[in-house]
Amino acid sequence: MNPIPRLILTLACAAVPLAAQTTTPDAPHPAHLRAVMRPPATTLPPRAALLSTAESAATRGIKPPLQTLPDFPVTDRDGHTTSAQTVGTHLIAARTPATPIAAQATTLALQPTAPAPPTHWLLLYRTQTCLPCDRLMNTLAASTSSDFQRGTPYIVLVATHTRTGLETVRAANPTFNSATWLADTTHQALTTLKPRGTPMLYAMDGNRIAFSIPGNLDNPTLVTTIADSWIKNTAKPLTTP
Repeated sequence: MNPIPRLILTLACAAVPLAAQTTTPDAPHPAHLRAVMRPPATTLPPRAALLSTAESAATRGIKPPLQTLPDFPVTDRDGHTTSAQTVGTHLIAARTPATPIAAQATTLALQPTAPAPPTHWLLLYRTQTCLPCDRLMNTLAASTSSDFQRGTPYIVLVATHTRTGLETVRAANPTFNSATWLADTTHQALTTLKPRGTPMLYAMDGNRIAFSIPGNLDNPTLVTTIADSWIKNTAKPLTTP
């Protein structure tokens, strides 16, 4: 038999299954192709069974960020136990300037809408022995903003076992003498706030946590700029969502 027709016949026979495979959608695929194909629709979960983002996070134990400052106990410099929310409220009241009654009438006559009270303040959470904490506080203390006022808008919450540790940190940061110093001796603040390391800076609007900034960034000057801006905009409190 002539070898040329035999070659043509061989090629034709080899092309038949290839053509059937490419033109027939239900034809079986080789193993190496089935391994990278999408699973059949019957094996996929129905769309109704897919979890939303919030539900998916809940199943993994992930909690949304805190929006309100929890009311955990803290210890002041005199050894008295109080709550974080109470101290924050007192700080806002102390920073609100008192206006004489006669001046109030004049102010209201000239300005029908009174300015908002200074509800912006900062909660700085740190541990007693912490080099990044010291570095951030030194940078914050070097602020040239007139609103810093030797740390008046700040509550410095120190995680320590005794009030002696609180006084040690305060003595090492004399520029923050006007700040409100508190001790987390029971570590309930750590358990409740769950900071992503220390130091952690919380921008507060009343008792609402507007945002938080890890203070152990490589650029503490940036953190200081954000803090100064937050305090400077104290007459424009954020709207609670």
